[in-house]
Amino acid sequence: MDPKDKAEIRKEALRAIHRWVPLEEQKQRKLRSKERRANAPRKRPRKREWGTEDEEDGFEPVSSRPGTESKRARQVEVAGEVSFGAGRVALIVGVQRGRVRVMVDGEELEASLSQELARTQQSSIAVGDFVELDEEGEGARVIAVRARRSSLARPDPANADRERVLAANIDLAVVVLSVVSPPLRPALIDRFLVALDYGGVSPVLCVNKVDLLGDESERDRVLEILAPYRELGIPCFLTSAESGEGVADLRSVLASKTCVFTGHSGVGKSSLLNALDPSVSRDTGGVREGDGKGRHTTTSSALRVMATGARLIDTPGIRTFGLWKLDAEGLRRSFREFEDFRGSCRFRDCTHVHEPGCAVVEASRSGAIAPSRYAAYRRLLGEL
Repeated sequence: MDPKDKAEIRKEALRAIHRWVPLEEQKQRKLRSKERRANAPRKRPRKREWGTEDEEDGFEPVSSRPGTESKRARQVEVAGEVSFGAGRVALIVGVQRGRVRVMVDGEELEASLSQELARTQQSSIAVGDFVELDEEGEGARVIAVRARRSSLARPDPANADRERVLAANIDLAVVVLSVVSPPLRPALIDRFLVALDYGGVSPVLCVNKVDLLGDESERDRVLEILAPYRELGIPCFLTSAESGEGVADLRSVLASKTCVFTGHSGVGKSSLLNALDPSVSRDTGGVREGDGKGRHTTTSSALRVMATGARLIDTPGIRTFGLWKLDAEGLRRSFREFEDFRGSCRFRDCTHVHEPGCAVVEASRSGAIAPSRYAAYRRLLGEL
């Protein structure tokens, strides 16, 4: 063999040795690459508009990839089970990019996030989380997050493979609706109930702006829409931030609990919170004149403590609401009124759609299950 060829082969072998990477490092590089892709925003976010049916109400479709959640998402869940050291435990009361506001020992202070938490903060950090602070050096830094007992989450509108947690460790979720501008839509209620059941949160329905109702027939129509939810034992309130109707009753239910307020833009969440807690004034705004859609007056979640001891979390108004990590069995479990009938179905794995001898279908036909709720189940199952 020519000496020049031997020298070239030797050089190539040396270059290959220098480029060699251990298998474990290769896996870590792949994992970091997947994390970057999962957190990268889409160039063209999907847009939805309101309409008359569930699919056109501005809701994102159900995220239905059971068992295929990203490694990043699974790592976040594991990270939530960390053991705490000697650092002080604080409550997250506000979240910004790379930073948070925390309440510790009765005072609020700013804290930065560790590099890992900052990279995944939309799912790993939320208002209501309990965290551990490292206060050595300059300022405080969040280094660990306690496991959550409950949460309200949805897919990120810009990336359906990424979870966005709206609030954590909550006892009640007040779903604020409106009688007009935007109109009352049961489809939104059904979606929220599924999300809250998945997150382990008890729901409260609050129909606001009832001062805008006309005669008694319009009020009766609202009560008719709420009837299936009252039968499920869900507290329902008719309120008006303008006149004060129903505010005292709602305030008594929230006492000493951690509550999140959520709903479409323009339903009057901020006005209602001002009526419940006059000590903290929040910016308010109506709907746009051009299309009747709500304005975003709240731009980020924040927690405030009322004199009654209630912790109120205000969230930005939403125009799209998808369901995170939902499968067919999870959807069936979230419709609690099915439980009394599922055991009587002819088939153990009944989908409650087309099978003969389905007790749930028969119950919906007889009125034992509200037909509107069964129709909502069919719509959501169709998205899966």
